[in-house]
Amino acid sequence: MSHTGQRLSDKIIIAHRQAVEEGKAEVAEMLIQALEIDASYVGGPTPEKRENLDDVEAAFMLQAEFRAKHNRGA
Repeated sequence: MSHTGQRLSDKIIIAHRQAVEEGKAEVAEMLIQALEIDASYVGGPTPEKRENLDDVEAAFMLQAEFRAKHNRGA
């Protein structure tokens, strides 16, 4: 996946996946929160028009599994 022209949310998803793979629970938690903020951001000069939410949904599912595995609430 090329970084040129990527949405911020795509970069957050990639970083989140890496944090989970490295077992960095606090970093993964912060990144999923950043993804929530970015996904709910309305307005701005160029609002996001994402048609396929599969990657976003997969990130939230990955975080839920990671939390369960590490007995972390939130």
